[in-house]
Amino acid sequence: MQKATAVRLIEEIHVNFRYTYKDMSPKDMQIMIARWYDCLKGYSDEEVEGAFRTALCRSSMPPTIADIIGTIERQERLKEPSDMALWAELKDAIEKIKKQVWDSRYGFVHLFEMKDTMNEPKDVYDDLREDIRSYIDFDSFCAFGAYTDEQLQFERARFLKAIPEIRQALRDKRTIEDTKSLISAGKGIQQLTGGK
Repeated sequence: MQKATAVRLIEEIHVNFRYTYKDMSPKDMQIMIARWYDCLKGYSDEEVEGAFRTALCRSSMPPTIADIIGTIERQERLKEPSDMALWAELKDAIEKIKKQVWDSRYGFVHLFEMKDTMNEPKDVYDDLREDIRSYIDFDSFCAFGAYTDEQLQFERARFLKAIPEIRQALRDKRTIEDTKSLISAGKGIQQLTGGK
């Protein structure tokens, strides 16, 4: 997001909620603009403006940074594939490595002996989404290549039970990382404005 967008959003809040920011000094307004910009600069103007409009239309209170980020995150979650779609992606990847590495002359042992020299299974694994890779490491992924359909059905149940927690843990991790960057940005704002 551009800094001019932060200014425009704050002006829009003031227009729609007359008493908001009415007693704010110019210095405080500059600090607030800097804070909005620092918190929202990781998002595109379109995302921020769309989330702002949504928050503005759904509340009788002025939108906050948290409202805007929350709306963007909910919209992003709606775009995420379902748990079943993730399972389908994993199963397709397993089928790819079955065809690539299973060799009846050497059997499954061949896969583990040769995995360091075989790029294709590693490439297939690396192409999986982060949430799937958080569920299964490369060695287990290779082992799945020898699973029967019955064993994969059992693994499917385990996957569908575990993946919601994994996805939430990854979201929490991203939130913590974002919070850390906001805290460091806040320290920078304090230094610029001479605050303590």
